[in-house]
Amino acid sequence: MQARGIEAAIENASIPATDIGGEKRLVLFGRMLSDLGFPDKRLVEDIASGFKLSGWMPDSELFPRQVKSPTLTQDALRQSTSSFNDKVFKQMQLRQEEELEQDTWNETEHELQQGWIWEDKSRDWTGKAVARRFGLKQSNKTRVIDDCTICGLNLTVGTKEKFALHSIDQLCSMVDHSFELAGKEHCLILGRTFDLKSAYKQFGLCEADRELLRIAVNKPGDPNPVLLGLNALPFGAVGSVAGFLRISFAVWWIGVFGLGIAWTAYFDDYSTLTRPELEANTNWSVKMLFELIGLTYAQDGPKLLPSAMFSRCWG
Repeated sequence: MQARGIEAAIENASIPATDIGGEKRLVLFGRMLSDLGFPDKRLVEDIASGFKLSGWMPDSELFPRQVKSPTLTQDALRQSTSSFNDKVFKQMQLRQEEELEQDTWNETEHELQQGWIWEDKSRDWTGKAVARRFGLKQSNKTRVIDDCTICGLNLTVGTKEKFALHSIDQLCSMVDHSFELAGKEHCLILGRTFDLKSAYKQFGLCEADRELLRIAVNKPGDPNPVLLGLNALPFGAVGSVAGFLRISFAVWWIGVFGLGIAWTAYFDDYSTLTRPELEANTNWSVKMLFELIGLTYAQDGPKLLPSAMFSRCWG
């Protein structure tokens, strides 16, 4: 898709390109992908319109073919919302322990301040697919999960591809192959991981699903759940995974074929390999790519780790 076509696709999108996680330079992003032969031709248009969370997911032509049909149609979901919501409401009456509920509400308040979600003050569940938000303790933090299966939304999702990720196996294979090609003499290899911040929250959902989906969350001291609407992709929706993986691989594609970076993509984690004398250049290239597109990434804190050395053990 050429630049003029990309601009037209963005202009004709059903909702304006969102500015959730920083300004997205979608025309530039689309032009880079087009020039580098990225197979997912609809990605930029879908970013502008917001990603689908229900129904058949778009065919990105990125992943191995494997059809998984929905177990519930979108029409059937809309006709059954009251039945699903009764079950969700009963689940919400089983309150989590006080500390976990408070942590969950604290994160909810943070998301409200960021504009990722909004409070539906009507608290009217009629005709809505209401997901359940709960907290999950993970080491020293609480992760907030939006269960979009209990409300039936995930059951409507159909996919034509099997999502494939770059695991640690791919990274190790790259290093091992390099060592094999070089023999016993090999330069030092440095590895480092770059992490996007609040990755799903940097992208929006489509207008139809924004209207359909709500999230119920318990607020300490409130006997009834608070109802939330969404501006950004929820963590717990299959459609969020499908949409974000397309973005993840698009960024990886530009890094490999446009910048010559040796790296892998695992959701929002990008692991690079480089020589010591090229470390500064590689790091700068990755950061500039993120910033050119408009992606927010970790620049401090525990997710900003220094480079580590790879070594080979000889038998």
